[in-house]
Amino acid sequence: MAQTKPMNTFSLEHSFARIKEIQQLLQQGEVPFEDSLKLFAEAEKLIHQCQQYLNQAEITIQNLIEADKE
Repeated sequence: MAQTKPMNTFSLEHSFARIKEIQQLLQQGEVPFEDSLKLFAEAEKLIHQCQQYLNQAEITIQNLIEADKE
């Protein structure tokens, strides 16, 4: 099972692709229960990282817009 990347090499696109892959694996229902729990935990971590990244991107964009108004 693939591990998530460290934050310093975070890629939003890679994270979205991995979340989709995990979703498909879990929906197939062929993954053993213990592995399903690990996959779910990995997806939760990736989702949290994506939320943090997008929140920071929103702040950056807001700052750029405000700076442009000055």
